[in-house]
Amino acid sequence: MIINSEYLKNVGMEVKVARIRKGYSVPQLAKQTGLSEGGLHKLEQGKHDFKILTLKRVADALEIKVKDFL
Repeated sequence: MIINSEYLKNVGMEVKVARIRKGYSVPQLAKQTGLSEGGLHKLEQGKHDFKILTLKRVADALEIKVKDFL
């Protein structure tokens, strides 16, 4: 069973990979989602316990589905 911190890191890594594939920088994606750059960086590093709606905003900006992060 994955512990919470490992789960957050895995999801964060998927967010980062998707962002890079799409060609966005952290500032660009932060602007598109309305998140702060620091908040997005913490999400990608697995240091932020995110809400599902935050992931939805990121997924929508990257034109993918939330399930792609899981």
